[in-house]
Amino acid sequence: MRRTLSLAALATTAALLTVNLGCTLSSSTGISPTSHFVYPNSNITAASEVTGVHTAVCGVFVFSWGPPANAADIALNNALSKSSADLLINARITSKITNFMLFSQCTTSVTGTAANMEVGKLDISGE
Repeated sequence: MRRTLSLAALATTAALLTVNLGCTLSSSTGISPTSHFVYPNSNITAASEVTGVHTAVCGVFVFSWGPPANAADIALNNALSKSSADLLINARITSKITNFMLFSQCTTSVTGTAANMEVGKLDISGE
């Protein structure tokens, strides 16, 4: 009887640890490639691939509140600070929530091509 109880407790503990330790949810989305252009009068020069990351605690035990609302903006600024670029083109945002034993960690990363933007001198007003 004692041995059966010990095996049941061990199985229950293993199941709870698997649920709490091994769970990662992720999602990915892109930023519109023309969202930051001064269109149509701008010249874009691509520089290099950059990645910015923002990590924060986003839950304790069974209570989860998700990533901060500005996590993508912080990750974007971290990516841009790695170069002298003005904007990212072909950017991709990836959000990942990892559940540990007592807390959840949210990681938001932004990856894209750093680029410099120069406003053109051409008069396009049509006047």
